[in-house]
Amino acid sequence: MTDFPTISNIPKSANPSVENFKHSFYNELGLHKNTKYEVKFHNVPKPTGLGLDLLKDERIYQPEVVSFPGRTINFLSLPTAHSYPISVPKSLGYDFSLGMTFPLSLDAHELRFFEQWMNALVDPNGHFVKYYDDTIAGCKLELNLLDEQGTFKDPKTRTKIVFRSVFPAAIQPIDFSAGNVNQYSKISVLFKFYKYDIDPSKFK
Repeated sequence: MTDFPTISNIPKSANPSVENFKHSFYNELGLHKNTKYEVKFHNVPKPTGLGLDLLKDERIYQPEVVSFPGRTINFLSLPTAHSYPISVPKSLGYDFSLGMTFPLSLDAHELRFFEQWMNALVDPNGHFVKYYDDTIAGCKLELNLLDEQGTFKDPKTRTKIVFRSVFPAAIQPIDFSAGNVNQYSKISVLFKFYKYDIDPSKFK
């Protein structure tokens, strides 16, 4: 458990800014910086001839934006004697969608990677679907939230979010325009997954 300092024991030499106050108040843990993270893909299938060849090496990307899925509690509204209804939790509701936006390299490597991944799930010629256990069940996406130095070493300031049975469900349209001056192209991908786990204490 983190011992929160009182006003009296906050170092007097600290810069009296909001950011430094946050670091002092949260002791050694600090706050998460949402601009430092990396994404790793594991066991991504690729279309090869008649069968599938799972990629043994991991793919590491640095997306510009990650839209983390939300969750809700579904509830029942029950009437009472005073005519004011009460809300009773019924079940959990999940949004099994994960959005990511990547910079598009000059050779469109990112686009080809995700298109081949989708082709490994549904054959683009015969339009038949591959077996779930062969294509999706083993796929894993790791979202590593890095510390302030951009590293993944200190166990106090690192978090790993693992999405299991993940696959790209949609590639959003890519805009090409002569009016986009001093800009670069981006690709946005929507992923579907079975579940995710957040556990900063178990790492391999």
